[in-house]
Amino acid sequence: MKYTFKAPLRTLLRLVLYTVVLFVFLYVFSIMQVSNYSFIALAVLVIYIVAFKRLTSVSIDTAAKTLTANYRGILQLATYSYTINYVKADWTSVDEKSFSLKEEGKKTITLTRETIGTQNLEEIATVLIKSVEEGYEAIPAICPVCGNTELSGLLQNRVSFITKGAECQRCYFYNEDMVKENQDDFLMWSRQNLLDGALTYMSEGYFKNADELIEGFKNLKQLDVTLWPAEILNKNPNWTPEFDEEEVRGYFKIEEL
Repeated sequence: MKYTFKAPLRTLLRLVLYTVVLFVFLYVFSIMQVSNYSFIALAVLVIYIVAFKRLTSVSIDTAAKTLTANYRGILQLATYSYTINYVKADWTSVDEKSFSLKEEGKKTITLTRETIGTQNLEEIATVLIKSVEEGYEAIPAICPVCGNTELSGLLQNRVSFITKGAECQRCYFYNEDMVKENQDDFLMWSRQNLLDGALTYMSEGYFKNADELIEGFKNLKQLDVTLWPAEILNKNPNWTPEFDEEEVRGYFKIEEL
């Protein structure tokens, strides 16, 4: 399916404003003597208008997994389009104001609420999330480290941990760390690191007590790793949902001196 989101009209009207300003400059030059600084200002303005480009629409093709940003430039006479495969891109600057998609070795497309509008930005994010998650519907939103079910991703929507940019809202494990370069079994290492600092994490409010963490660990049994991408499985061959409840409780005991 293909979705098209048009940019707010105000982003297009700015070009008209700059054109009007240009003609004002020309009019002033025609009726009075001006300084060299005025000519420099005019030259800068002309160059800006000729090079001016403004986002007019964004198209998402969920079948081809592509996002296309369409621009108009050179006094609206020329159209420019940039297309990337958003599944193969790194998603950065993800927040309620903007996000960027950078396809490796190619180009970057950045969308902001100023150029596309707040509502459009949210709808685009929703479409991208749903499209990226196709094939992962059976993977519940569970952090593979602590078992927390409160995960957020693009624009803070609750998403599967496989989705680009997903982050656990309890232990703050980030899904792109699932395939750490030169670091095998990073998921299990992170879980052990969580246990080693259990008391500190608890005191800082990541979880209330051992029972809450244990309940999260029990959620891990709902994860079917056979549904995970191969790159994650290959880098985390020893991941397991199994854990020893008493061993976990032991990390919360303060040894007496």
